[in-house]
Amino acid sequence: MYAFRKPINAAQFADATILGSGVDLKTALLVGQILGYAVSKYLGIFVCSSVTREAGARTLAGLILWAQAALVAFAVAPPAWKVGAVFLNGLPLGMV
Repeated sequence: MYAFRKPINAAQFADATILGSGVDLKTALLVGQILGYAVSKYLGIFVCSSVTREAGARTLAGLILWAQAALVAFAVAPPAWKVGAVFLNGLPLGMV
């Protein structure tokens, strides 16, 4: 799962800002992913506690696929949407 946590290392951020706000894109991406992790801790209380032992492997695989899909969205999304993609990447990673 560690490889799914590092999408920001693979991107270039030369003087990029988010929606002209003056906030660096890389800063916004890191905050977005951290917020995804934080929200996932609360969601995980409900999701992980309701998973049966038989469905554990399927749930884990589903969370990993969700994280991968969010990374694909990060790769193809315009800069303004990349923050949302890393937020969605942080949600399943925090539950794993």
